[in-house]
This record gives sequence, structure tokens and C-alpha cells, in this order.
Amino acid sequence: MKHLLLTAGWQKLAINLIFIVSASSLVTSCEKKDPPEPVLKISTVVSGLAGPIGVEVDKKGRIWIAESGTGVNDGKVVVVTQD
Repeated sequence: MKHLLLTAGWQKLAINLIFIVSASSLVTSCEKKDPPEPVLKISTVVSGLAGPIGVEVDKKGRIWIAESGTGVNDGKVVVVTQD
């Protein structure tokens, strides 16, 4: 008489079951930590713009702002440097 756990099919089933139980205990035993709240800092770096329509920052940290102007052919590009 053969023992059921000695047959190849039952061995595979037992190994898979052990793996599933082990993996699920790893997942459920992890402690969930909430990420820290982000700190928001707002600073005014330029004011008095006339209809800004685009902003880019280059590799040197300069801020390029495209302005549409007031509508009398006075649109321009403003460059804001760190100094």
C-alpha cells in the first residue's frame, strides 16, 4: 500500500501548497508605513508678467518665461537667473 504523499502528484501539490502559504505569510506580515507628508515651500521668484504662456527651466537653473503681452505686439521671452 502506497502512502498518498509519496506519489509524485501529491508531492508537487504539497510543495506548491507550502510555497503559497509561505509566500502569503510574507506578504501579510509586512508592516505598511505611510509615506511622509511632502513639505510644500512657495516662493515668488518673478512678478509683473504680462500674460505668461510658457515656462521652462534649463540645465543651468535659469527660468525662461514666454509672455503673450498685452496684445499690441509686445510679447517677449523673459529669462530669470539665480542672481
